[in-house]
Amino acid sequence: MTAHIVTSAVPSIILWASAVALAVAVLVLILVRRRGLRRMALVLLVAGGAGAAGGYIAATPPPSNGLTISFVSPHSGAVVDTPLVIEVCGQQNGLRADVPGTGRLLLVSIDGVPGAESPIARTVVAVPGGDHDITAELISSDHRELSPAVTATVHVTIHHLDSIPVAAALCV
Repeated sequence: MTAHIVTSAVPSIILWASAVALAVAVLVLILVRRRGLRRMALVLLVAGGAGAAGGYIAATPPPSNGLTISFVSPHSGAVVDTPLVIEVCGQQNGLRADVPGTGRLLLVSIDGVPGAESPIARTVVAVPGGDHDITAELISSDHRELSPAVTATVHVTIHHLDSIPVAAALCV
């Protein structure tokens, strides 16, 4: 999923400015013989390098550290009513893990379109009748995909507009 992903925490103008600063500094160091301008070029080279390095670090997606999620509700193939109660649970290294957890959000998409975002493992989403793929994904609190992505998908059929179903299953 990519609709919610912010590719970098650093604005692209800063990354472009860093690249331009690096290029200008290198050209000045190569072409100019005046000592004062060469010193300024060295400062510009260091600043441009720091900006580029910061942009690279900020663009690196947060690690998922072996975290996985699965649906508690609904189960794949279920025929359910809307609004749909969605609940996920997580595991990390074979043990139950809190999801979404500190610094993360749960993003729920219906047929690839973001439908809800939640700071807790349970949310309610209005879904039109018919067959749908429901995907839950853990993302960072600044809306970046984790690396590797942490997702789970179920296929459900929405029966009709009645009442909110209550999930009684437990995370195992």
